[in-house]
Amino acid sequence: MSDLFYFGRKRMGGLLLVKMLASASHAAQAQQLSPIAPLTGLHGRTIVRVDLLAPLAENMVYAIANKRGGVLPILVSYERLVAARWSIGVEGILNNGFPDAKRHGIELTTRFWAWPDRSGDSPLTGVFVSSQVGYRWIKLTDSDPYTGSYTLRGQRLRTALLGGYQVVRRKKSRFTPVYCVTAGVAHWRLLGTDEVPTNLLLEHKYNWTGWTLDLRGSVGVKF
Repeated sequence: MSDLFYFGRKRMGGLLLVKMLASASHAAQAQQLSPIAPLTGLHGRTIVRVDLLAPLAENMVYAIANKRGGVLPILVSYERLVAARWSIGVEGILNNGFPDAKRHGIELTTRFWAWPDRSGDSPLTGVFVSSQVGYRWIKLTDSDPYTGSYTLRGQRLRTALLGGYQVVRRKKSRFTPVYCVTAGVAHWRLLGTDEVPTNLLLEHKYNWTGWTLDLRGSVGVKF
């Protein structure tokens, strides 16, 4: 009788152990395959950023060129989460370039979050792919011994494909610090014709077209 009770209790323990393991396995699979948290009820879907890499890089180039003074390019971006994996934004660019060759403009941005944060606690976090289309107004001032001082004006269409990573500091407050790094390629295309003085030599024209690298390092706040 004691042997029967022992084996019966052992069998019940084995069945209980198997059931517990099966439940744990199902829970793990459900956690792995759980979809991204729905958009409804998420907080912190808006981010405002300021690019810090452009001022640093352009001032270094400006110093290497033995120019006096400094430059202060400003690139401010606004981003809004509109779906579980999609966000849209707008960027404003002011004083981009050197004092004698400035570029101003605006861009529209779309981001697809390829590997976002899946917990639902921190949207707009993770690895993303971004496309951009924007407008640039260019003004170049220079001089040469033949024509003296002159000014060139032109317009450009800029398109870009970027990839990056954005991390949000997990801080329980309304305004949360954000850090973002992006890299990619951009293409510049001439819009219309440049405004060039009639007495300017052809080789002095401002030819900002073609492909360029695009690197950015931004900080911001999410709210």
